[in-house]
Amino acid sequence: MTTNEDVLLREVDEDLNQEKQLAFLRRYGPWLAGVGVAVVIGVGVLQYMSHAEDRAIARSAERYAAAVEETEQNPIVGAEALAQVSTELDGGYEVLADIRTANLYLAGDEKTKALDKLAEVYDDNGVPVHWRDLARLRAAMVQLETNPSQASLLANDVSTPAFAPYAREVEALAAMAVEDYETAYNRFLALSGDAEVPPSLATRARMVLPVVDAGRKGVALEPTQTEAESFISDFSRQLAAEQAAEAEESEDAETNGSE
Repeated sequence: MTTNEDVLLREVDEDLNQEKQLAFLRRYGPWLAGVGVAVVIGVGVLQYMSHAEDRAIARSAERYAAAVEETEQNPIVGAEALAQVSTELDGGYEVLADIRTANLYLAGDEKTKALDKLAEVYDDNGVPVHWRDLARLRAAMVQLETNPSQASLLANDVSTPAFAPYAREVEALAAMAVEDYETAYNRFLALSGDAEVPPSLATRARMVLPVVDAGRKGVALEPTQTEAESFISDFSRQLAAEQAAEAEESEDAETNGSE
């Protein structure tokens, strides 16, 4: 069964496949050129293969793949191994390793470690903005229940257009969590009527609106602990899946734009 982590990091498999292809070309490129196949490969790829930086990225891809395989065999041990490997990777794989490590920590109920790892990503000015924003959004989701004020602050710092609607949703939920129903209502209302937000998000906003409206009118909203946990769990799963899709589209667009 596909997990949120698998969906979130689907693009990694594509990246690894590309790096493996490049490793093959590096090894057999001269021979292929000798028999005239270099015409098919293209000048751009041959130039790309010649750079030491790209060779370093290929090595990072191999190390990353090995570390990920270890996490699949033993998630607890693998999380620590992946965290260590992330400090030695290049080419964006260090960021992917950090985000995957945070997910593994969360799966093992090690929330503090997960938040620390996500903070390493979003506090690093050298990391691409969309990855930093994804880390912020993940951290905000984690803190919705226990620290809604911090969740709101993190969500407010998200600037990537693809993630902005989800950040607004987190802010609305954070306001709801601290019983600021007026603010929550206005935010959900804006989301429900915004043609620019994903349809599923607008639908969720419309579903929550009557509840928030009752709260701002003085109706006591006291769901059972089980209901509250179920709502947060369902919301987190759905939001994580949607974020993953947006992250993949953003990464694909960036890759296509650089070609």
